[in-house]
Amino acid sequence: MLLTIKATTILFLLFILNLCVNSLYILYPELSHDEPFSFYHALLPLSETIHRLSTDNNPPLYEIVLHYYIKVFGDGLFTVRFLSNILISSANLINGLLMLRFIGKNAAYISSTLFIFSSYYLGFSHEARGYSLFLFLIVSASYLLLLVIEKCESVNTLKDFLMYNKLLVVLFVLDFVCLLCSHYMSVFVVATMCFYIVYLFIRKSISPNAVKVLILLSSVVFVFYVPQLLIFTNNALKVAKGGTWLNPPEFSDLYNMLWKFSNSPVATVSLLFPLLFIPAYKSHKHHSQYLFLVFMFWLPFITVFLISFKMPLFHDRYLIIISPFFYNLISVNIDNFLSRVKSNIKFIALIPIVIYIFSFNIKGKEPDKLEKAIQLTDAKTTCYVICPKWYNHTFFYYFEGGVYFKNLFDYHHQEPKNVFFDYNLSAYPFACVDSYNKLNIILSGDPHQSSLHDFNQKLVQKGFELDSIFEISRVSKSYIYKRKY
Repeated sequence: MLLTIKATTILFLLFILNLCVNSLYILYPELSHDEPFSFYHALLPLSETIHRLSTDNNPPLYEIVLHYYIKVFGDGLFTVRFLSNILISSANLINGLLMLRFIGKNAAYISSTLFIFSSYYLGFSHEARGYSLFLFLIVSASYLLLLVIEKCESVNTLKDFLMYNKLLVVLFVLDFVCLLCSHYMSVFVVATMCFYIVYLFIRKSISPNAVKVLILLSSVVFVFYVPQLLIFTNNALKVAKGGTWLNPPEFSDLYNMLWKFSNSPVATVSLLFPLLFIPAYKSHKHHSQYLFLVFMFWLPFITVFLISFKMPLFHDRYLIIISPFFYNLISVNIDNFLSRVKSNIKFIALIPIVIYIFSFNIKGKEPDKLEKAIQLTDAKTTCYVICPKWYNHTFFYYFEGGVYFKNLFDYHHQEPKNVFFDYNLSAYPFACVDSYNKLNIILSGDPHQSSLHDFNQKLVQKGFELDSIFEISRVSKSYIYKRKY
């Protein structure tokens, strides 16, 4: 259907509402987990950012975007996180336009509402990480793919399409190249789109022109992606050989993943009804476009789950690739239900949405308390021991007002003498504690905390005793030791 001014305006107002809702508690969580890693690398000179992250777990596209964003708007925490808020809300807007153009306006409004009140998306809008950009590129790539297929129906030749749709061609190639360079899970997104096109071709539901155009555009995308292809292949082989940091899934994780998207267990159960038991598959007037949503949700969902028994990837962050299509399928099915039943029972379809909205946690995740843990002791007279070593970005952001954080790429010259990092407590040089009367040991992760017993015995021999334990987060603690007098 055409994008009417009224419907587009409503979606834009929902976009503004999304921005406002996500902004309310954007500073509530502390800078934590992998967020300082992206923030820190975005502050480096661009050549240094690309050099350090070019062979990392994922391409550095987000850090490059954040680098230029910081140059224009500054590096305050609200400002840096607001980029994620913009990207999440923009993904909602584009997704709404996708639903409006290819499915229907009621489904578009419902889907946009589900986006706004998603605790899952709220978490991504409150952190300076690449998942917000990844989601934006997934949704925009989906819109552009369906638009290319639609436009091909109105032209007779490949030449005609290229002549009258130059901007669409440029946006398509740019978006898909960026998508593939944003996160390696994008491979599942692109592969699913290919399966969808093949299915339409077999069923003769796509024009020959569309197939030719998509083959040409895909070839151009591949040429631009070639420099990244070798790095992707090497990382894929490493993961296949050495595994990932995740454990193989259990069958209950299928439900748990839907729970992540649904705000609460009660909302999950209520949303399963429109997801599973009122399918609009054969009856929907936009059959091919509806089928696209089915493909984009169910195929990666099941595929990643099965692959994860051998190569664990079934994690809520990685499954962001299916999340918009989860909300879209629910929206289509609810809309389909509303159009088919009598007025006096239509309220039934709204019950899952109401439960979902009232399960929304507007503050997001509970914040870590690292800043408070650091402030428990005097930064100038205390010896700090931080384990594991990669916790350094987070620690230095809050230590001494962040004076070391921005120059961390030179931190071998800047590192304070009373701060020590290592991957294991057993590697700590105990002679260093002799000149201090107080220790603040910050441990993140259970494996490191299990080694605290041996470490404690050595500190007792040095004349220290455990004074207090402060919980930073579910997996991180601060142990304060003081010297006996």
